[in-house]
Amino acid sequence: LIDVITRNSNAQRQKLKKRYHELYKQDLVNDLKSETSGDFRETIIALMMPPVEYDAYSLNKALKGFGTDKNTLVGIICSKNTAELAEIKKAYEKEYKNSLELDLKAGTSGDFGEL
Repeated sequence: LIDVITRNSNAQRQKLKKRYHELYKQDLVNDLKSETSGDFRETIIALMMPPVEYDAYSLNKALKGFGTDKNTLVGIICSKNTAELAEIKKAYEKEYKNSLELDLKAGTSGDFGEL
């Protein structure tokens, strides 16, 4: 598993996901999630998602639960240009059926909430 995932580019991994779905009518990432755990699971998820989708996933995860992971928010938001942020926003809203801007405002406070 590690060899297959790490020796291929993200574009190749996306083709692998598509082919897996064609052959088995299953989602490869969901199957990998059910067979892995902990940091290994998170690494596999990260490697199997297109970068923009992983950024959306990471933002959602950072905003969930008790407390907000501000380091993740800053790391993603402040390292992207306007076009990249627009793509992340679109991916976030498609996946989570909610506005990224509203979730950011709800999950943060003060000047940080205006970011």
